[in-house]
Amino acid sequence: MLRNRAVAFLLCCLASRVAFALGLGPLEATSALNEPFKGRIEVLGAKAEDFDALTVALAGEDQFHRAGIERVPALFQLRFSVADSPEGKDYIAVTSKDPIREPFLNFLLEMNWANGRLVREYTVLLDPPLYDPNRRMAAAPAAARNTPTSVARPASAAAGTPRAALPAASSALPRAGASGDLGPVGAGDTLWSLARSVRPDDSVSIQQMMLAILRQNPEAFSNGNVNMLRRGAVLHMPDNAAMHAISAQEAAAEIR
Repeated sequence: MLRNRAVAFLLCCLASRVAFALGLGPLEATSALNEPFKGRIEVLGAKAEDFDALTVALAGEDQFHRAGIERVPALFQLRFSVADSPEGKDYIAVTSKDPIREPFLNFLLEMNWANGRLVREYTVLLDPPLYDPNRRMAAAPAAARNTPTSVARPASAAAGTPRAALPAASSALPRAGASGDLGPVGAGDTLWSLARSVRPDDSVSIQQMMLAILRQNPEAFSNGNVNMLRRGAVLHMPDNAAMHAISAQEAAAEIR
């Protein structure tokens, strides 16, 4: 009886090794925040005949639930397809038609082929496109640095100056200190990019800074959502105590 069980166990192990001969490599994203998503995943150990029956898609709700991962609406924008590269190696293309507004994506990908099935978790952190805090500071005109950003420029002061010569609000936001103001928020600004720009140093994580700004300026966000920063808002910077009100781990979990 024991021998039969041992043989059955070995057969199961052998079948598992055959079924899971294929694998998935890391997700290489080539797009930025507020852009249509574009990335690729290499299929490992696959033969030409494996791709004939290979399908890939977002995992089901029950699998997300068992893994403790929220199946957020932004994930349904992702599309998965098998594509071939100029080098002749097939891979999984991950794309979206519309821009992705969420800076953090966490999802399960399910791959099925003739001899097995594989589910793998992926985490993607999207940075703002071409983000450079030094360029943001350099783009701010001297008048903007010397004039409080919360005070509107009189119409007479702009007389005779072509509108095109004035910098856009999204590229002219000055870097603010812990006690200063930041704004007005431009159309292309996100809380992630602003928090990354104004945090004092690496002792404060971007997520800690995001939550501190949110709690300091609740009126600047629709429905208290970190992804719904109101255009034109002037943000009051939190103090050091507010930035460290919760740990970096707690802040990351709350943002997620």
